[in-house]
Amino acid sequence: MPPTFVITGVKELDAKLASLEPKLRKDTMRKATREAAKYVAADARRLAPHDTGKLEQSIKVRARPRSRSNKNSVGHGITGGSDFAEGMPFYSKFLELGWKYMPEGDPFLRQGLYGNERRVKLMFARRIREGIAKIGRLP
Repeated sequence: MPPTFVITGVKELDAKLASLEPKLRKDTMRKATREAAKYVAADARRLAPHDTGKLEQSIKVRARPRSRSNKNSVGHGITGGSDFAEGMPFYSKFLELGWKYMPEGDPFLRQGLYGNERRVKLMFARRIREGIAKIGRLP
């Protein structure tokens, strides 16, 4: 299961976001999650092993598939290789999680995420505020 962040303590922001019509709310959330995911992906690229550069190039931000059961669900994920059709490295999961000869692994994706948790939350909240202010709902 991918990590999930819950931003709390921003009651005014949450109320303003809830007051937006669904399409504007979704667009604002989508932009905020994408910006945060791009930041984490950039840090993961920096932390990834650089033998050939293929692993670094394979780290991408992808929109999470829309949920049929939860229409308000929005999110982005970070992929790290293993797409054989594209010729990207299959070994990214072994480096991240470890394997027989390297049990600890080299968690470049997790370090990119957890090492920037505070910054990502602040970035996300700022983008939400900007989206609400752009619509004219936040003084």
